[in-house]
Amino acid sequence: MSAYNDPKKVQSILASGPPMKTFTENTITTVTGLLKELELTRKRGYAIDNREVEPDTYCVAAPIYDRYNEPICAISIASVFTRMTPAKIKKCGSLVNQTALAISKQMGYRKATLY
Repeated sequence: MSAYNDPKKVQSILASGPPMKTFTENTITTVTGLLKELELTRKRGYAIDNREVEPDTYCVAAPIYDRYNEPICAISIASVFTRMTPAKIKKCGSLVNQTALAISKQMGYRKATLY
């Protein structure tokens, strides 16, 4: 949900915290790299975990908002990396966005779309 916070705030939090851990060779380990990925997340409307924690797992996630339009949690789809084609990634992104919007509306979210 960091993608939906002010990038300067995220950068400040990252700068004051411990070093970023490496889990796999795909783990984003720099503030600059993470900020770039967060920007991409905002643009596409969903986050991607491209084998960053588990070497064979690919995840697509979208935030769920409350009635104050604040992100409070997320919903995700995970799969084995080899099964995630670009078309499936896009389809999963659409599905998590639709589902996150439906749940958000149940939580009192009032906007028509998430993005």
